[in-house]
Order: sequence, then structure tokens, then C-alpha cells
Amino acid sequence: MQRVKHLYLVAPALLLLAGAVACSDSGGGGTATPSAPPDAHKGPHIRGEITQFEAPVEGKSTGAVVVEGEIDKDTLYDKAILRLTEATTFFKRAGSNDSAATVKDLAEGVRVEITFEGPISEIQPVQSRAGKIVILE
Repeated sequence: MQRVKHLYLVAPALLLLAGAVACSDSGGGGTATPSAPPDAHKGPHIRGEITQFEAPVEGKSTGAVVVEGEIDKDTLYDKAILRLTEATTFFKRAGSNDSAATVKDLAEGVRVEITFEGPISEIQPVQSRAGKIVILE
């Protein structure tokens, strides 16, 4: 029963993510307003905790995360919905060293910093594609 309740909470956020990213990618009319390219910002766009996680499903979905944190001097956002893609890269940081990680290392409650890739929809919460995910240990 708890799992079903959780699905009802996660599903609307993920549908919102899919719709907003689809609107921003197509250049079509919608309420999403893409901002400057994410590579104009030097550093992670967001740092915080994964509050919702949709694992990839082979042939159906590449997955998605919702991240919430604080805006710091080197980040731009405090909440984001991010779609994972085949191009998303994953790392684990221990001290000043980054090592390889995989999507299997992601879960709710994990602290991450994420650099966006592609258009950023400036609706609240901000939505984009995850380019680089660093798991903070």
C-alpha cells in the first residue's frame, strides 16, 4: 500500500518533467522558457539531496531525479527535476578524487551535485537534462 501511495506522489512530478522537457526540446509554444545554455555556467547548477528517483527501465525510460538543496555561491538552483539520458555521466567524489559510478549508485537521500545539459526550462522547479552527476560522500 505504501508503494502505491509513493507512486501516486512520484508519477505527477515525472509526467511534469517529461512534458516540460519535451516542450523545451521542440521549441514549441508552452509555458517553459529556455534560458542560456547550461555551459555558460562554470560549475554545478545544483547541489543537494535526491528527493525522488525514477530508475531507468530498459527500452522505456532513461530515468529521472528530483534534487533539492540550497543555492550556494557556485550553484544556481535550489530545486530541479532532471531527466537522465544515455549521455549522462556518473562519478563518486571522496575528498578531492572523483571515481566512476553508475546510475545504480543513485537513490533517494543521496547527496549529489549536477551539471545540466541542454535547454533549461525556467519554470518552478527548473527542469533540464542531467549532463554530469557527482555523488558526494
